Amino acid sequence: MAGYIGNKAVNLSTSGADIGGTLGVTGVVTANAGVVVDNFTLDGTTLALSSGNFTLDVAGDIIFDGDGADILFKDGGTEWLGFNSGGTMAAAGAFTLDVNGDIDLDSNNGVISLEQAGTAYGLLAKSGNNLIVKSIVSNGDLIFRGNDGGSEINALTLDMSDAGSATFNHDVYLPNNSNLYFTSGSGFAPRISNSNSDTAMSFFTNNTERFQIATAGNVQVLTGNLVIGTAGKGIDFSAQTPASGITPSAELLDHYEEGLFVVTGSLTSGTVTFNSSYNTMAYTRIGRQVTVTGLIITSAVNSPAGERIHIGSLPFTSSNLSEGAGASGGGLSWYDGTNINSRSWLIGEAQTNLAIYMDCTDLTAGDDFYISATYFTND
Repeated sequence: MAGYIGNKAVNLSTSGADIGGTLGVTGVVTANAGVVVDNFTLDGTTLALSSGNFTLDVAGDIIFDGDGADILFKDGGTEWLGFNSGGTMAAAGAFTLDVNGDIDLDSNNGVISLEQAGTAYGLLAKSGNNLIVKSIVSNGDLIFRGNDGGSEINALTLDMSDAGSATFNHDVYLPNNSNLYFTSGSGFAPRISNSNSDTAMSFFTNNTERFQIATAGNVQVLTGNLVIGTAGKGIDFSAQTPASGITPSAELLDHYEEGLFVVTGSLTSGTVTFNSSYNTMAYTRIGRQVTVTGLIITSAVNSPAGERIHIGSLPFTSSNLSEGAGASGGGLSWYDGTNINSRSWLIGEAQTNLAIYMDCTDLTAGDDFYISATYFTND
């Protein structure tokens, strides 16, 4: 059946109505089976496009207002991306952000948190004008990794369980005219400087250059003294103008040591023991030269005979050279309770005892031996 509504042609049938031109409706249009416009079908709560792409082009803003608090993106009914009112965006799988320009992360409170499964493990933050890179996990290290010729390397590790100590995988280079400081803060911290490019390395304390290693390897003391060993007990390089000092050579001392040792005693025949309060001697070693000093007092003498008393347990074995060149000898004082007597001592080659030459039958308990002996060792 055909007719007009106003000036609009209308064809009515049992299956529908065809309207030519524009249909203006001021009331409500009710379509229980849905409304179809080209490839769009609006049915209940679903707007479906049967084919092609869908473009939403508006002159103003696009506002998604979901009272259920979630906005979900799905493919074939399966969710792949979602937003909720708490500000969380969740992707069901891997998420790729691909842009032609820059990516700006703008947090008004200055904190960007890094999380895994809802648990924070690190963050980027702004503190004043500073950028903070923080590992949140207790003792969690900061590790800088890279690719070196196809192999993954830890270029730098900051150990949070050791107050942030830094471990570099390889060399650390400082540019010319730079300093390596050993404490934070002012320029008065101890430092090593290459301020003279590659011509010298300078060492500073209290902002004063103390000594310098030149290109040729020479060490020049500039201020104060450079002591190798313990002050007063080692090699002392003093600052001088013009610079001079000790020339490195094989003759320089390579060993310094001092300490105490407990002696033992024996006779050619019979026995001797020493007073436990006077059986310790001191030694000083400088290079191969060993000097022992001390007071030894006998406490018991049994069946003494022979011509030698042996003071044993020297701290180093004497030299073992050809033709007796490693032997040493000298004199000592012996006080027998009445008189001070002189006696001779000898340290043979490859020995750890000092032999005192005397008639052992003259030895009694309470005798004093004042010993100062110098000998040489091989090692």
